[in-house]
Amino acid sequence: AHGTACAGIVAAVANNNRGIAGIAYNSKIIPVRIAYSNGLPLNDPNRVLITYDTWIANGINWAVQNGADVLSNSWSFGSPSNTITYAINNAVNNGRNGKGCIVLFASGNHYINSISYTVSYPANLDNVIAVGASSMCDERKSLNYSCDGENWGSNYGNALDVIAPGVKIYTTDISGDNGYTNGDYKWDFSGTSAACPNVAGVAALILSLNPNLTQNQVKEILFTTTDKPSGYTYSTNLAHPYGSWNEEVGYGRVNAYKAVRAVISITGPNTVCSSNSTYTLHNSPPNSTVVWTHSSNLTQVGGNSGTTYTVKAKNSSVSGNAWVKANVNGVEFEKTIWVGKPSRPYIYPYDNPLYMAPYSVQRLYAKQAYGFPDEYIWSVSGSGIREISRNRDRLTIESLANGSGTVTLKTHNQCGYSYVENKNIIVSSGGGGWLAVYPNPTSSQVTVQLKDNDNSKATMLLYDSQNNLRMKRELTYSKTEIDLSSLPSGNYILKVIKPDKAKSVNIIKF
Repeated sequence: AHGTACAGIVAAVANNNRGIAGIAYNSKIIPVRIAYSNGLPLNDPNRVLITYDTWIANGINWAVQNGADVLSNSWSFGSPSNTITYAINNAVNNGRNGKGCIVLFASGNHYINSISYTVSYPANLDNVIAVGASSMCDERKSLNYSCDGENWGSNYGNALDVIAPGVKIYTTDISGDNGYTNGDYKWDFSGTSAACPNVAGVAALILSLNPNLTQNQVKEILFTTTDKPSGYTYSTNLAHPYGSWNEEVGYGRVNAYKAVRAVISITGPNTVCSSNSTYTLHNSPPNSTVVWTHSSNLTQVGGNSGTTYTVKAKNSSVSGNAWVKANVNGVEFEKTIWVGKPSRPYIYPYDNPLYMAPYSVQRLYAKQAYGFPDEYIWSVSGSGIREISRNRDRLTIESLANGSGTVTLKTHNQCGYSYVENKNIIVSSGGGGWLAVYPNPTSSQVTVQLKDNDNSKATMLLYDSQNNLRMKRELTYSKTEIDLSSLPSGNYILKVIKPDKAKSVNIIKF
């Protein structure tokens, strides 16, 4: 019954309007018996399984000799056994004609607090995939805290690799007295025994796309395409080389869709100009049917089948987002790219003109600079401002006495230069336009004057140089005095927001 439930999660027949569909429903099951029971009914507390390490090792070796690609093991053995470990090592190192079998083990289930939570043997071996269980609330199945209320927990610790659904899993059952139920299905199969075949099924899907992958390549795909359940702290360390990891959930909860999408990839340039650019399809299955397509702003060069595809920009005037897609045996894979020159960048803050108080500092940022720019070209002109520093996508300027200036920005990629963005800077002690702030600089207070006289509600926000909000005030009159005497000396940004507009003024308090 236990083996039938595990096998159904992997490979139950699909599209037949019956029961369930297995994760890898076109895969084949090689059942290997490694134990027998003492004859008591399934639910009898005195029922035990009888086995020996030589039986288990022989079962593993027999599976490898008979062509097993994935070994899903929903069992543990207690004390480590050299005989079993040797058989596992042989499967991992020599199975699949040297590419290595993918060997997975359930991490184990603890039922009372006095039992160790650590991953059980053989799941704790370095060369296997240790699978823990997650609940329907996307958390490690815990004895005391998970949402399902079942009285068991999923073993965890340094050896854990991934988790997968393992609570109340609907799966196949043996009919009659030998099954869990009297029917063909069990609706609440639980434990890391259920989680392990979940991941084994995903491993089978990966190999169905590319059977030439090694066991290490399959492990990397599984571990790097997980989802990270919230509520856990993930860290990166040399003991877990496939990304961020946590002792309760490993690299995360397995994601079949992401794993399958990661098997086949398209590589090539991120930017396409009027010259030819070639893209390459990697890890497609042998004898695959491949059909390429592209976005309307590209032109195909040559054929649209095979593992490579060449395109170029439709003409020299196009620019924007683009894509190439490879349809592999009915499954579509896409690479997003950029065609043509970069888009015109924006300079943040977006105010234009931007008002600055005399002798204040302002950092400007390039925003929405699409098109994979390899260079940012800034220039500063005018008697009212001067450049202090620049670093790729940012520029720092200082205002001088009352006056004005202009900052310009354009970007460059391999196809050419973007259009130029201009930012006008006005240096004024009182701001400008519909808003005036004075005196500025100040030692104690400033007057905020609304000069548009439209009587609409206005909100004043005052930020320090670290962007911390220091004051908030509703402005209900044309002139409002703001007391700054309790604030330390430094640069501040006063922002006034109205329903249809907003303006910022730099304030210097000495």
